[in-house]
Amino acid sequence: MPGVPASRANVGSRAAGETEASAVAERVLAALAMPYVVEAVTISLSASIGVAVGGAGAAAGDLLREADVALYHAKARGRATYVHFEPGMRGASLAEPAGNGTIR
Repeated sequence: MPGVPASRANVGSRAAGETEASAVAERVLAALAMPYVVEAVTISLSASIGVAVGGAGAAAGDLLREADVALYHAKARGRATYVHFEPGMRGASLAEPAGNGTIR
């Protein structure tokens, strides 16, 4: 952004990214909430979504780890929800034991 210090420009773009990510997460959850009929059987789906938004130069691996942490927070809140990663989440241990993922 011209005339705005880089640190302030990142804050604005991060907020815009979070707003856009929220809109996408809400659309995904709404699409999954619709009942699906497969071979005369009605199937209902839901999801938990972890969201991480990085600024300029954010590493993909870091974003994936942050989204994973946010995902566990979303799962802890219940079905059909999304959570944005926040730095304070790093210390919180909500990780499931390896191989404990389930499909319901």
